[in-house]
Amino acid sequence: MTYAPAGQSIAIVIKTVGADGKEGTIHLTYQLDGKDYPMTGDTDADSLSCKQVGEGNAAKCTVKKAGKALYTVRRTMSKDGKTLTLKFKGTTAKGEKFDDVEVFDKQ
Repeated sequence: MTYAPAGQSIAIVIKTVGADGKEGTIHLTYQLDGKDYPMTGDTDADSLSCKQVGEGNAAKCTVKKAGKALYTVRRTMSKDGKTLTLKFKGTTAKGEKFDDVEVFDKQ
């Protein structure tokens, strides 16, 4: 996963490898304004909306497919900018409920 500033926006590229070994790439560029932004490369979702929460190092995002909310992601960056924590909660496009936490260290 790569985060990069893009003007007033945040650009993200996520490289994935499925259980079948198939590789994919998800692209999205968004702002923390609560508006929907397109997401490409994800077969389960097609848009994302995010808002800043708290003191500026956290955001809550909603991932959607055809306008329907699938799940939320709470994104928190550590104060030193070296650790990103993502907390996912919701339902997959196949209707399966999930609750997941992912932690990334800056490299």
